[in-house]
Amino acid sequence: MSMGETNLRPTAMLFRNLVSMDVEESIRGNPVDGVVLMCGCDKTTPSLVMGAASCDIPAMVVSGGPMLNGKFHARILVGYGRLALQRSSESRDHVAGGVQ
Repeated sequence: MSMGETNLRPTAMLFRNLVSMDVEESIRGNPVDGVVLMCGCDKTTPSLVMGAASCDIPAMVVSGGPMLNGKFHARILVGYGRLALQRSSESRDHVAGGVQ
């Protein structure tokens, strides 16, 4: 399961329970004795664990680590999600102001 975090407002954590329910239904829909959960960041990890815990089956979590910072013109962008939200709101304000 994946969440496109860069454009979610006010926070991606609002979708944690939705992803958890999706994981639970995926596990319950298949006859398995256990699952290996592969997660990629600190926001999807709790949702995957919550979904597996709801099914009451053995689960192992394998983390891919935190998301990496973005790069633009060979310059590292610290906190890329914040920058993407800033650029998104700037472009919305630009269009809403009548400038195109």
